[in-house]
Amino acid sequence: MRADRQHRPQKRPSKVTEDTRPKDVDKSLGDAATLSYSGQAGGQQSSSNAPVPTLVVHSGPNLGDFFAFPEHAREIRVGRARDMDFCLRHASVSRCHAKLAMLDTDVGRSIEIQDMDSTNGTQVNGEELSNCVTLSDGDMVQIGEIALRYRVMDPAEHAFQADIAKRVESARTDPLTGLLTRRFLVDQLPALLDACRRNDEPFSMLIVDLDHFKRVNDHYGHIMGDQVLCSVARCLRKAIRGGDSALRFGGEEFCIILPGAPAAVAARVGERIREMIAELDFETNEGRTFSITTSVGAGEIHPEEKLPDWLERTDRALYVAKRNGRDRVHLAPEPSEESAQETVRRKDQSNLATQGVTAISRDDIAIAGAQELDELNGSMAQFARQLLQPDGSSSD
Repeated sequence: MRADRQHRPQKRPSKVTEDTRPKDVDKSLGDAATLSYSGQAGGQQSSSNAPVPTLVVHSGPNLGDFFAFPEHAREIRVGRARDMDFCLRHASVSRCHAKLAMLDTDVGRSIEIQDMDSTNGTQVNGEELSNCVTLSDGDMVQIGEIALRYRVMDPAEHAFQADIAKRVESARTDPLTGLLTRRFLVDQLPALLDACRRNDEPFSMLIVDLDHFKRVNDHYGHIMGDQVLCSVARCLRKAIRGGDSALRFGGEEFCIILPGAPAAVAARVGERIREMIAELDFETNEGRTFSITTSVGAGEIHPEEKLPDWLERTDRALYVAKRNGRDRVHLAPEPSEESAQETVRRKDQSNLATQGVTAISRDDIAIAGAQELDELNGSMAQFARQLLQPDGSSSD
C-alpha cells in the first residue's frame, strides 16, 4: 500500500507476449458464472400465463441451471462468447455454437434449433444436426459436452425453478465482489482442463494477491477495505476475455483461469492486471488518498502435471513475487526446472537453519529459514493439498 501518493511511478515496460486469443472482453459486473444469460435470463418470470420454453442443464457444469426464453424474443444465440443470449462458458462450446428461433404456428409457439458451424457440433436426441430441427418437450440437446433438456414449463413450475436457480447461483458467487468462489476450482476447473487437454490447448492460471492489504483494513477500516476489493474485482473483469474466469479465493487473494493461454500470454494478462490495480486511487472520508499494489503468480499446466501440483507450483510463483519485492508478476518455471531449483533452495535453507538465520517472509510474517516455502500456510497451497485427499473432498 502506498499512502498519500503525490507522483505515480513510471510503468515498467512489459517484455511478455501479447494476448492473441479472441478479444470478447467482459466489461459487465454481473456475468461471473460459468453459465450466464442476457434478456429474460435464468428464469425471469413471464408476464403472461403462457407456457415457458426452457433449456435445463442436464449434465455438465452447473447441473440444474436453466434458460427461459424471453416472451417476445424471436431468436436466441447459444455459445461461449459473453455476448451470447445463452452463454455456456465451456471449452467444448464454440463462441457462437447454435441458434434457436421462436416460431408462431397454428398450435402455438415452437422452438427451432440450428447449428452454426460449431467445432464440436449440436445433437438432438443423439443425432447430429445438419438442418433446422423443431424441438419437442423433453428433447435432449447436446451443445459440445453440455447436455440440456428442452422443457416447456407452466408458470408455477417456472417460478419454482427460478427460485431454486437463484439460490444455487448465490452459493456460487462471492456476495461482496460478485466473482466466482473457490468452489469453481472443484466443480468446473477439472472439466475445463480435460477439454483443453483433449484439444491439445494450453491452460494457465494466475494467482493475484494484494500487497499489504491488512494495512488498508487497519488504517482505513473494513468498509474501505471492502471498497478496495470491489474495485479490484472490476479490474479483473475488465482484464480477462471470453472463456476466462475470475474468482475470489478468499480474503485478498484472487484467481484467474485462462483456458487456451500459454505461459507467456498468462504473464501478459497478469502484467495488465498489475498495472490496472496500480492505477487505482482511493480516497478516505478524511480526504486522504492511497493506492495499492499486487503480486501475481502465473503458471501454465504441464501436459503430465496433476491439478493440485499445478496449483501449488503457481502459488509458489506468487511467493517468489512477494519475496522479490512485491508489485510484480512471476512466471512459474517448468516442473523439471523447478525441481532442480528446489534442490538448490533446500540446501541453502539447510545452511541458513544451522546458522539460526530467519529468512523467508510474506506480508510481514517471519518464517524460520529451515521451513519450506510451500509450508507458509498459503491458502492456495493448503487447498491444493486438500484436493489430494483420497475422497476428493475440500472445504470452503
